Amino acid sequence: MTGPRLINDLDQIAADWVARQDRGMTDKDEHELRDWRQQDDRHEGAYMRAQAAWVLLDRARALPATEMVVVRHNRMNRRFMLTAGAGMAAAGAGLVFGVPYLTHKRYSSGLGEIRRVPLSDGSSVTLNTLSRVRVRMTPLERSLVLESGEALFEVAKDSARPFTVLAGSVKVQAVGTAFNIIRAYDAIDVMITEGTVDVWDEAYPDLKTMRAKAGDLLTLSEGRVRLSQSLPEAQFNRLAWRSGQIIMDGEPLLQAVQRFNRFNKRTLRIDPRIADLKVVGNFKAQDPEGFAEAISAAFDLRVQSSKTEIVLRPS
Repeated sequence: MTGPRLINDLDQIAADWVARQDRGMTDKDEHELRDWRQQDDRHEGAYMRAQAAWVLLDRARALPATEMVVVRHNRMNRRFMLTAGAGMAAAGAGLVFGVPYLTHKRYSSGLGEIRRVPLSDGSSVTLNTLSRVRVRMTPLERSLVLESGEALFEVAKDSARPFTVLAGSVKVQAVGTAFNIIRAYDAIDVMITEGTVDVWDEAYPDLKTMRAKAGDLLTLSEGRVRLSQSLPEAQFNRLAWRSGQIIMDGEPLLQAVQRFNRFNKRTLRIDPRIADLKVVGNFKAQDPEGFAEAISAAFDLRVQSSKTEIVLRPS
C-alpha cells in the first residue's frame, strides 16, 4: 500500500512552469505556458498557487537569521519545496530557508498579454504587452532594468534599499511610490502616479537630477526633457491597458494605431493624410476590427481588410 501523494499532478506541472520562468523562457515557452493556463480554470489556479509559493520562498530569504528555519534534507530542492508549498501558500503558511537574500530574474509578457509580477520585497511590476524587465534584489539595493515595452512599478517602502529602474539611459529612483515607464518611439515616458521619484539620464551627466511628484509626466529624448502635469482622469486613461483597454481623449490617430499594433498580430495601417485626426473613445485593445469600424464611421474613411492588416484611407 502506497502512502498519500504530497502533491497532485497539476501542482507539479505548475511548479515546473514557474521554475522554468525563473531560469528564463523563450517566446515559444511563454506561448506554451499561456496555452496551458487557458485550457482549464484549474490550470490557472495551480499556476497562481505555484507563483504564490515561489514569492513566499523569495520573501523568506529576507528574514533575519534569527527568524530563519534551516531545512536539512540532502534530497530536497527548491522545486520540490515549491510544489509542497503551493497548498500552504494558499492557506497562508510557508517554508523558510536560510540562504543568502539574492535574486536575479527576468520576466516578460507576450503579444496581447498583461502580466503582474509580485516581487520578493512586496513591490510589484505590471508588464504591458511585449514588455521585458530584469530584476536584481540584494540586501543593499533593488535594481531593475526595463529592457523593452511598458511597465507600472508599485514600490514597497524600504528606506534602506533604494528602488531603481533603468530604461535605456534614463534612471528612476524611488522609496515607496508608483510610476509608469514606457520605452517607445525614441523617447522614455515616466508618469508618476503616487509619491515622488528622482529621474536622471546617465547618458547626459550635465542634465540635472529631476524630482518629480504624483501627477507629473516626464518625456526624455536625446538629452531633452519635457515636463507636464496629468490629471487623474488622464492617468487613468494612460493606464487603461491594465484592463485590456485603450482610451483615447483627443490623441492623434497615428498614436492610436501605434498602441493597437502593440497588442495584435493583425496590424492597422493608415494613410499619412489622416494621421493627425483626433480620436476620442474607449476601445478593446485586442479588437482592431472594431476600432477600424468606429473610426471609419466617425470620419467617413474607407477600410480595406486582409488576413494580416487593416488599412484606413480617406474616402
